[in-house]
Amino acid sequence: MHRYIRFLSCLLVVQFFGIANAQWSFDSQFIYLLPSLDDTSFVTTGAALPFGGLTVDEPYGKRKNNDLRFTPGFRVKAATALPNCDGEFAAFYTYLYSKKSRTVVGSHLFATDSFVSALTDFTGYASSKNKLQFQNVDAWYFKPLYNLHCFNLNLITGAEFASIRWHQVHTYVAIDTSEFDKIGRRLRSWGIGPELGLDAEYTVAEFDCTCPSRLNVNFLGTGSLLASKTYNRLRESSSSSPNLKLLDEPTWRVVPALHARVGVSYEMLFSCITTSIEAGYEFNAYFRAFSKQLFFNAVGTGFYNLNIHGLFAGIHFFF
Repeated sequence: MHRYIRFLSCLLVVQFFGIANAQWSFDSQFIYLLPSLDDTSFVTTGAALPFGGLTVDEPYGKRKNNDLRFTPGFRVKAATALPNCDGEFAAFYTYLYSKKSRTVVGSHLFATDSFVSALTDFTGYASSKNKLQFQNVDAWYFKPLYNLHCFNLNLITGAEFASIRWHQVHTYVAIDTSEFDKIGRRLRSWGIGPELGLDAEYTVAEFDCTCPSRLNVNFLGTGSLLASKTYNRLRESSSSSPNLKLLDEPTWRVVPALHARVGVSYEMLFSCITTSIEAGYEFNAYFRAFSKQLFFNAVGTGFYNLNIHGLFAGIHFFF
């Protein structure tokens, strides 16, 4: 992974510092995003149900999830414009870290995640911890396609690098029988590949008071195909069986990714520096981003998508 990061860094240095007499811009964004994983369930409630004159304890109720919550993060950008309005090179870095814990206490509990010793119909508690780290680097070239006074449309070509880490721990403790089961997973996936998209800006209104300014509506959408490598590790300890440790061989596959941002910006000119304030909403989707063991002797693997969406707000400086 490190050699790909070094290659991308060298490419950016050549792009930026190899261009003379260029206009520079720097952005800093605050992001408040919600990561969403396909399945975070860890326990199901049950009940004593009548059946054939008997009472049978069965799962009966809702599966309890430990979904992640909205989390703050940041994004930074550096860009340089080519002479003669021939486009712009830009590099972005995004970081997000989210964690969430949840505990369910009661009777007639059924564990939904276990390899060797699934606890069923127990009285006690079940807890879940999820941690997710997301990092993203984009290197783009903006090629002007359509430029008018009030509307600009650019073609985006470039590359994306994404790194995703997911740490999950489920713990089950039966107070009535003193049994316990703990299962932990560490999943990591990273990928790099080409990216293509469109960037549009429409000027809604212009103001010429003490300083020139304008109000814009912005849209940005891209798609990527990432050559991705996935790592998967599992550990389980139980009161009724030996400890389990599984490590999947790393696997390569193509992970499609989609990104979209819609926002409103207000641009002002102070002396020789143009400043823009922007806020909006964004959507990100990584398909089949993770692989997860279904059972140690099962054929096949479960795949999980990662979706990230939420608010962003930032300030831009053009020199």
